[in-house]
Amino acid sequence: MDILIYGAGKYCENLLKIVNHYTSVNVVGIADSNIHGEKYGYTILDILDTQEKIFPEAVIVIAMANASNALEIARRLENKGYLKIYLYLNKRKTFINDFIEGECIPLNHLEDMILPSIELHTVDFCNLNCKGCAHFSPLFEKKIPDFNIRIRDLFLLKELFCRILMVSLLGGEPLLNPELHQYLIEARKYFPNEEIQIITNGILLLKVDDKLLKIISENRITVVISEYEPTHKIIAKIEERLQKFQIDYSVREMGIKERFNRPLSIVANSRYNKKCISEGCTAICDGKIARCPTLLYINKFNEKFGQTLPDYGILDLMDYKDGQTLLNKLKEKVPLCKYCIDNEIKWEVCGKTIKIEDFAALD
Repeated sequence: MDILIYGAGKYCENLLKIVNHYTSVNVVGIADSNIHGEKYGYTILDILDTQEKIFPEAVIVIAMANASNALEIARRLENKGYLKIYLYLNKRKTFINDFIEGECIPLNHLEDMILPSIELHTVDFCNLNCKGCAHFSPLFEKKIPDFNIRIRDLFLLKELFCRILMVSLLGGEPLLNPELHQYLIEARKYFPNEEIQIITNGILLLKVDDKLLKIISENRITVVISEYEPTHKIIAKIEERLQKFQIDYSVREMGIKERFNRPLSIVANSRYNKKCISEGCTAICDGKIARCPTLLYINKFNEKFGQTLPDYGILDLMDYKDGQTLLNKLKEKVPLCKYCIDNEIKWEVCGKTIKIEDFAALD
């Protein structure tokens, strides 16, 4: 099978490393509209800017992290006449031998109402409490949410969209919820063919019982590990246990997790450059939906630190009767965007006294 990779970034680099494990797969080229010249030993093509199809029989594999951007690229490629289009999932390990089935999800039926991705907290609190957390997890009390209320949001989205490409269960730290297995079973019931992920710091993966790991494996859930410093010390043992249960997984390696971005300034149009770290991370919680988790949980920040950062753009799911209207609303910029900044900090956890500076610049 000939594949043409679209996207010449880090995901492409990772794909080129793993594709050699599949003897039936041949990379015929790499395409990108923003990167030009030579890279990875290939001349980068711009297949969206040509009149005729390049490698017309090739399967297109989009290699990029943002599912929303990938979906838009897929629609443009389909308009060019490419029909076999897939999204690469960037796994470190899969237990399915077929490249397409194990490493990708199909981007087809693009005329249908599709939500690129959704994030759902199974708990709001965390066992690491990172400074700069865009979900403000260190600010939440250690409380297990009502399963029926949280899971209902997925049902409401199912009524609005034919597909959700990626469903992420996270937090906080999702493994802190003793009812996590119920989320996994119910999510797979709602979305039998979609990519479902648990996003975790991984520390508890050596402690959870075998029953949960069997449920993860049986329901084809991918475990995505954010490799912070404490995780890095035990990552080999974590991988060994996941492999024992034949669980697909990926690792956001410590090299990219050593630095965090403090997401906000408490003043609009701060002296810092603008930066959105949550573009495409649509989040739901207790009947609410927002274009990013920072917006969805901003009132927790306001409450803790006596601030009044704007919360306009947190929407009620029940107010929407069709997916397109909701998608259009979620694409709109919101007042909080004026407060989002590029402010890199070293990764570390909050102290006993949590300060506003842990999450926001003051200028």
